[in-house]
Amino acid sequence: MKSKLSLSIEHLYNVFGTYHFDPSEFKNHSCPCCYDRKVGVLATTPLRSLNSDDFQCYQISSIYTIGDVKHYKYFLPRILELIAQPNSNLISNFLISDKLTYAEWETWPEEEIKAIDLFFGALSENFIHLETVSDYYFSDLLQLLNRYGVFTKFINSWFASISSKNYSHIVSGVLYGFPFKVNDNQYQLITNHLFSKNTLDTLQDIYFKTTDIAEANLISITYTILENKHPITFH
Repeated sequence: MKSKLSLSIEHLYNVFGTYHFDPSEFKNHSCPCCYDRKVGVLATTPLRSLNSDDFQCYQISSIYTIGDVKHYKYFLPRILELIAQPNSNLISNFLISDKLTYAEWETWPEEEIKAIDLFFGALSENFIHLETVSDYYFSDLLQLLNRYGVFTKFINSWFASISSKNYSHIVSGVLYGFPFKVNDNQYQLITNHLFSKNTLDTLQDIYFKTTDIAEANLISITYTILENKHPITFH
């Protein structure tokens, strides 16, 4: 059975598959220098065979100097599919350039808007069940979910699922600062979860189960900070 995320990605391909891609037109709408050195591969490679590296330059310059909105819509399903891959190196460029906002995606046809909303909702649910992702990807993903309206739902679900598989983000965030910025409401939301009995009980349980002395020490320090409700850093 396919996951919600897989189904949402297939839906993106179906919805945006109506956009015909003409390599000649794409080239004519692109800066010659950028096209020849960086993005020509996009016109000669099947959409689903393109990888994150192929899109790095395009994601930054798309619509500005490479192609137009129709071309971006053609590539969008594959771009979103790639940023959904754990520890994707494309997600940072996606956040920095934010071409969906630039292209005013919330004014697009309703079916396209719903397909994008469905994807980000499924992405947030899928992430909860991932065992190992880097702190950098975790940070980027939270910024992404915040930008596309599912931050609060994700945080509530994520803390409800804290286990020995994903608690490390709490430990590193409490000890060294969470690598993303939050507003006052988001700070209150996250710290309410961090200071909760559920989180403390989970950390205590993990502490007694670990056989790694260094890990146990970090968990113990984290527990003490949270138990005493010390301020938490976000940066």
